[in-house]
Amino acid sequence: NCPGGTWSAAFSGNANGNPTDLTNIADGTGSGAVTYQKGATTVTLSATDASGNVAVTCSFTVTVNDDDGPMLTCPNDIMVGTDPGTCTATVNYVEPSITDDCSCSQVNSIAGYTAIGTFGGHTYYISNNTTNFATAQSNAVAAGGGLVIISSAAENAFVAAAVTGETYIGLSDASTEGITVWVDGSTPAGLGYSNFCSHGSAGNNTARDYLIVGASNCATDEWAYRQDNTARVSIIEINGENTTNCSVMLSSGLASGSNFPKGVSTVEWEGTDVAGNMNTCSFTVTVNDNENPTLACPSNQTITTSSNGMGDCTGEYAFGDPLTENCPGGTWS
Repeated sequence: NCPGGTWSAAFSGNANGNPTDLTNIADGTGSGAVTYQKGATTVTLSATDASGNVAVTCSFTVTVNDDDGPMLTCPNDIMVGTDPGTCTATVNYVEPSITDDCSCSQVNSIAGYTAIGTFGGHTYYISNNTTNFATAQSNAVAAGGGLVIISSAAENAFVAAAVTGETYIGLSDASTEGITVWVDGSTPAGLGYSNFCSHGSAGNNTARDYLIVGASNCATDEWAYRQDNTARVSIIEINGENTTNCSVMLSSGLASGSNFPKGVSTVEWEGTDVAGNMNTCSFTVTVNDNENPTLACPSNQTITTSSNGMGDCTGEYAFGDPLTENCPGGTWS
């Protein structure tokens, strides 16, 4: 109701990246152009007037869908001669390449989780909801994986990059006090890597059985002991790369390595991106017959005047087709 207020916009929730937050924009001024990544971005608006009164925040979602087809690059047109003694040619060609204006690999979604990405042949997710450790592991198994098992410094750094607060990993000493075991039964010593936090309040005791990353009194990537009486988010991993990738397939014509017939053959390939958009490219394979035919003459013949049965002074002799050729359709004289 009074001039002089400001507003701000916070962007969140998009695994492909979020715009930089807008802060303290003067009343009467719009956002200007904001570039959003593919996927859903939550925009949360807040405002403060000149007297310091704060508005109730509101939010909305901006969803960017990929509707552009991928780009396929086919080989150039091919021209060859027939293979010796045949009317075809064996033709090998490089299958088309595919690119896309968006990524050609997308981590598949799992209900209740946000994708982190792939690392070392595994796929990682962080839970959207908080639970205790046991429920977190049960949910992870139901999703096709388990709580994350960290076996190297590089993997630990990858996991920690997704952490914004206390987050369960798949390590505990709940079964035997003092012996930390990953959810698959292996141990940090057995895997050859650990990163326990040295801060006293992060250490182990009989009341602390479950390991987290993101403790406020440790580095984000350090492992701290906690009780299992607090609901926390968790990170899970699935063996293999749970992704959808761009693909190409032969839609018409002959595959590489086939015997192409004499003449012009068209080969078409179809490409599909991770959003299901499709595009095609094509090229021709021209096979020319450059091989000369051959003639097989009969040997010299001696015939008699009676051979034609006409009782005259002529003889008759018939001989077969003397022409051999690799492609049909020739003539001889």
